[in-house]
Amino acid sequence: MKRIRMGLIIIIFLLTIPNISTSLSIPKIRKDISFSGEMYIYVPPNKMMNRIYVTKDKQRIEQSMEKYQSITTIIRNDKKLMWILNPQNKTYIEFRLDQNQQMPHEQQTPTSPESIEKIFKKALKIEKLSKEKVNDFWCTVYKVKIKDKDLNKEGIYTLWIADDISYLIKMKMEAGENKMIMEFKNLKIGPQPDHLFEIPAGYTKMEMPKMP
Repeated sequence: MKRIRMGLIIIIFLLTIPNISTSLSIPKIRKDISFSGEMYIYVPPNKMMNRIYVTKDKQRIEQSMEKYQSITTIIRNDKKLMWILNPQNKTYIEFRLDQNQQMPHEQQTPTSPESIEKIFKKALKIEKLSKEKVNDFWCTVYKVKIKDKDLNKEGIYTLWIADDISYLIKMKMEAGENKMIMEFKNLKIGPQPDHLFEIPAGYTKMEMPKMP
């Protein structure tokens, strides 16, 4: 459960930003792209290397972190559902992605187009910094200043948006002592198999744990 709660804390951080407008135009993030690759996340002192598969309205993240068992997360925006799978005992937990349940619809992965658009739209300040090449993609680098109402601290996001595919390649977040770095590597653009976004045969549904 520590793995699940840590992942939810990262996701929920993106939902606590106040709605303050900015004059700089917001870059368009593609929602119809399909790809597979590796997603590296560093949240001190933990490091994760995840396999990720993305297609329109669907995502699959196979998470691996030191000292914890592996889990797989499948997000189905088309069904407004998220499944967290435990491959070790072949069980899964289901969350509904709507406002009537514990998991609202906006709670995507931290790197989803919806989450990145939310950061830009609710920024205190946006700066376009430079062009940098990250893992074979030329990116426009943005610095986004936000205010986290729960932590009562200002935060800074540095976002690398790939020019040719209009998608996030790298992200750095700093809010006081809280830090996170995410980076995509070895991306392969193209269609993904449908079975990756379904619950495998033989898995048993478990009740969702109550949040403290």
